Amino acid sequence: MAAAGIGMSQAVTAAEQHAGGKAARAEFEKSEGQWVYDVEVVNGTKAYDVKVNAAKGSVISATEDKEDTDEHSDAED
Repeated sequence: MAAAGIGMSQAVTAAEQHAGGKAARAEFEKSEGQWVYDVEVVNGTKAYDVKVNAAKGSVISATEDKEDTDEHSDAED
């Protein structure tokens, strides 16, 4: 993990603060040519996929994870 400038716990903290929830999972992976932490953060009934730059610790992107939330709404349909 020489490509990581920050640890997973720091990445999880950054993701949780950004999305306002708690991390459910975190992975270290290469995305679009750079190493990132991919952290899933749950906030209430929503889940967010937050990517954190592994070298700098900054949040690169945060998107609502529709796959995790759709299965709950399908039961209500």
